[in-house]
Amino acid sequence: MKENTCYDKLINGVNENGTIVFYGKKNPMRAFLRDVDLFAAALKKRGFEKGDVLSVYLPTSLQAIVAFYACSKIGVTANIVHPLMPLAALKENMKAVGAKGLMYYDATLPCRDVFKDFNGILIECSVADYMGALSPFYKIYGLYKCRGNAKNTSYRAFLKSGKNGDFSQCGGAEDIVVTMHSGGTDGTPKILKISNRALNALVDNLLFLKDHETKGEYSLVMLPVFHAFGLGISVHYALTDGYNLCLASRFNARRANEYIKRFNVTFVAGVPVMFKKMIAEKNFSGRRLKKLKQVWCGGDVLPENTLKNFDEKVRNAGGTARLMRGYGLSEVCGACAANSYACYKDGSVGKPFENTTIKIIGDDGQVLNNGEIGEILVSTAAEFSGYVNDGDCKIILDGKPFVKTGDLGYVDDDGYLFVSGRKKRTVKINAINVFPFETEEKIRKLCGVKDCAVVDFERNGKIEFTAYVVAENEKRSAVEKEIFDVVNPSLIKYARVKNVKFVETLPLTKMGKIDFNALKSKGD
Repeated sequence: MKENTCYDKLINGVNENGTIVFYGKKNPMRAFLRDVDLFAAALKKRGFEKGDVLSVYLPTSLQAIVAFYACSKIGVTANIVHPLMPLAALKENMKAVGAKGLMYYDATLPCRDVFKDFNGILIECSVADYMGALSPFYKIYGLYKCRGNAKNTSYRAFLKSGKNGDFSQCGGAEDIVVTMHSGGTDGTPKILKISNRALNALVDNLLFLKDHETKGEYSLVMLPVFHAFGLGISVHYALTDGYNLCLASRFNARRANEYIKRFNVTFVAGVPVMFKKMIAEKNFSGRRLKKLKQVWCGGDVLPENTLKNFDEKVRNAGGTARLMRGYGLSEVCGACAANSYACYKDGSVGKPFENTTIKIIGDDGQVLNNGEIGEILVSTAAEFSGYVNDGDCKIILDGKPFVKTGDLGYVDDDGYLFVSGRKKRTVKINAINVFPFETEEKIRKLCGVKDCAVVDFERNGKIEFTAYVVAENEKRSAVEKEIFDVVNPSLIKYARVKNVKFVETLPLTKMGKIDFNALKSKGD
């Protein structure tokens, strides 16, 4: 079968004898594939046509994944949104994309009547949909949590309506298969569009990193499907390369560790804060950790101590897996570079994938030499199709489109990419560019430091930096002394830390990244 759509890629690569674990229960892959076809046929019966939009207001779940592939099959767009998005924002989002339907959990909405004026279809999902003998308990819980009288269709009834329907396929490579929220490369929130072609290109790129037969192994899906990293890598790549899936609907470090050992998980992708929490749990130990083979980390800065602690604990369990730094953004389907066992360099985020080109440009738009810091540009077949009602962030270089990432970094003489931070976090003092990220990296290497964030404040007309540091209590005095005696002398004078504040935790965004705006808004 020609792989025009994500659905095609799924059918060609999936392990039909595999399983998808949802709330600890194994669900046959064949039943999942049947539900995808039924859901697609049911959408057609309800009048969905190529180019229409279905909003998916669900956590990582079987229902969300079924909907994604069903939409791909018939040319419909799955608008996947954060399940905790406020209702007012959800309504605005649905209006912006022109949603013709909405999927939601029975326990998510406080009352079904909140969408009583919505003219599209409402599909009510429940954990009970895939819980077998436990379904009655979960269904009663859902009914208790969500009361109302709005007309809606249950997920199971919707699937049933697809029987004897039109099972033909009409999706195409350039169809927008998914829209999702993005912080935007310039820091402005946007809704981005991703095509079937782009997500399939991501899979093809990742297959070049494959070093063993993966059919029948387990991928732990702890990243959310409303994030390109989670949908593109943990789900789409994994399924199309023959993995079984183990879904973690809501990330919990202890439970994630339990899943790894219970199902002999070999593939995990996550963001730094997830791995940091996992290795802090006592149950991140034992011989079953040695089953891990591929562990990828992206989405934010991975502290060196987190990487080393993870690798050490896996080695102590008899394993050989290493936590691999990677780099990407939603605008390139979540990933475009990564370290691998074949190509690895400390401190880097690896080399660009096959069929991917990375260039570094200066403020004047000119391409810089190796080793020079500038904005990272990415050209790849896995690039997005633009923003909803907001253009894109691409430029043309040498006749090829490049995504302007808004990140700063450099490429060394061996072709490895090093990230220096966000362009919007660059502070200019006396015409000198100062990168707080570099200061943070130096502080993170100090003994006893768990994490840190460096924030700029203006005082009496001057820019000064405050370091917010998470450190072991008994080592705080030593850490503060080292910041002033060791770190500061290694920095240009404009970048030096003026104040050090110790905190128990750093504020995080919904995506698990350090929330610098929250720190700045608190003042110094």
